Amino acid sequence: MKLWLLLAPALALVISGCFDAKSDSPSGAAKTAPLKSTATQSSPSTATAPPVATTTPIQTTPDIIIDICDRGAVGSFLSTILKAESCHKVSSNQMANLKTLDLREMVSWGNVDILPDSFVGLTSLTALDLGYNAHEGGVRNGRVTLHRGTFHGLVSLQKLSLRATWTTGLPVGVFEGLSSLKELNMWAFDPAAPLVPGVFQGLDSLETLDLSSYRSHEGYSTDGDMKFHTTHPDKAALVPNLFTGLRSLKQFDLSDCNLRSIQPGVFKGLDQLQILDISGNYFESIPAGTFSGLPNLTDLSLNGDSPAAWLSYDENGILNMQMAVIQPGAFQGLIALKHLDLKLSAFSVFSKSAAGLRSDVNVECEHGAEWPNGVECVE
Repeated sequence: MKLWLLLAPALALVISGCFDAKSDSPSGAAKTAPLKSTATQSSPSTATAPPVATTTPIQTTPDIIIDICDRGAVGSFLSTILKAESCHKVSSNQMANLKTLDLREMVSWGNVDILPDSFVGLTSLTALDLGYNAHEGGVRNGRVTLHRGTFHGLVSLQKLSLRATWTTGLPVGVFEGLSSLKELNMWAFDPAAPLVPGVFQGLDSLETLDLSSYRSHEGYSTDGDMKFHTTHPDKAALVPNLFTGLRSLKQFDLSDCNLRSIQPGVFKGLDQLQILDISGNYFESIPAGTFSGLPNLTDLSLNGDSPAAWLSYDENGILNMQMAVIQPGAFQGLIALKHLDLKLSAFSVFSKSAAGLRSDVNVECEHGAEWPNGVECVE
């Protein structure tokens, strides 16, 4: 008994040591576990770096100072418009960013030569006005010369005006490079030579063409009184293939052009044409097949044609008026036509069926009191 009491403290110490040894193992494991976990992570030297955003450098066109003095009048006026120090020092970027250019009345007196490549570098230009050059107050003061290649480089141009411009003529290929052009205004345009087939080549996108009053000034005397038959016959006629290449044309104005004749096939190739105005001219007749090749034409105006085209006096001084004639089949092939305007026209009796028109086409034939012998419509 006494022996047990003597050994108890030592036994308790042994038992306590055993429990402490057992508790160290799980305690140590718990303490070292995070170290093991950390050890299995990638070291800083091998860790994958986060992705870095990359940007493509903005490409800018360097501004180049160019010399456009060799472009003649256009170079001089263009440098002034761009506020350049001189035509020797013009910013290429300024030229490339120009949207519209107004060169009306650039030259009022004397001749002006608009050279090939005069507009190179104007890649953003959408509208160009060259109207009223070599022209002042209705008086011709010189001629404008246009060349094949004059409009090179105008890849974005959509509107071009040559209104009331006196020119030496239009060479074949003058409009080359204007593949984006939608509208061409040549009202009262006056070339010294007649238009020739092929002159409109390259205008594949053109939708509106205004040739109204073309040469009409030649029908006036210096005192302003109208004189008929003063134009040269070869300059006042429409010939076949004249408008070849205008495959996108939708609206065409040929009014008041002093035209005396129109030949069958002249409008061939204008498949998209919808509106045609040839009013105010002096046609002797409208022959069969005149409008062949216009399957989409919806509106045609001959308003006021030949109102006094063939006035003459007989030997007794009596005024006579020769009537113009609409030949049988004149409107044959106009399958989409909806409206025909013949008001105030000096054509003889007109028959829809004989002329090749459908019965549902709206025809305006009122001739007015001033022309009691004007066109009369019958079914």
